[in-house]
Amino acid sequence: PTTMKYTSVLSSLALFVASVSAQAVTFIAPPFDTQVSAGVPFNVTVQLHPQATDFNVVALYFGEQLGGDPSNQELGQELAIIGAPVFQPIGPFNGLILNVPLTINSPGSTNVTLGGFFVAGVAKNPGFFVTKTRVQVV
Repeated sequence: PTTMKYTSVLSSLALFVASVSAQAVTFIAPPFDTQVSAGVPFNVTVQLHPQATDFNVVALYFGEQLGGDPSNQELGQELAIIGAPVFQPIGPFNGLILNVPLTINSPGSTNVTLGGFFVAGVAKNPGFFVTKTRVQVV
């Protein structure tokens, strides 16, 4: 049931591109344009960057865009949703890390998108960020 809630929240937030914030979470693996096999799970690793204010990531949405435009704010088709993600201090990155297994079924150059919904500051102001990387699915 929580998955549905996050999907609708993230879908509606994704429309408000004006509210997109600085990227608080970024991809650190796999490297850009890594080759992955269609239908076979592969790990993406994302890093949470320290924020100046009280900052809490509420949900992460991972999506795919086949041949998508890397400059837009679209999230694409859902690959995974993680509610209340827990980032772990894992080396060698010396940062707060989250590994997420994803599976892409269609071959081709594919953007892997990450949309994050967060609340920040004492007032718990909501915000949203989008970042992406690209893989070559064969």
